[in-house]
Amino acid sequence: MKRLVVAVACSAILSGCVILRTGDHGPVWIGRSANALVESRGEPDHKTTAPSGATVYVYSRRNFDVCDEQYYVQDGKVVGYMEQGVALNCSGAAGLTK
Repeated sequence: MKRLVVAVACSAILSGCVILRTGDHGPVWIGRSANALVESRGEPDHKTTAPSGATVYVYSRRNFDVCDEQYYVQDGKVVGYMEQGVALNCSGAAGLTK
């Protein structure tokens, strides 16, 4: 039985159906400082500028799935969050994302 559970878990992970994340991502950062985000998550994979002038910190996951987590930062605070990609549970937005 133990082997079956391990086999199913490995199959799900390898097929991209399961994405392992910590609870400290996404919309929970809205209103918090960008410095705290970087201290927790590390430096973003890259940064860009949104049409609104917000700096977008992009963290990319490229293991068995593809999902970019984008944190919109204005005046040193996270004001929005968006995730995009082909992973099954990679979609959504909160806050100011333009």
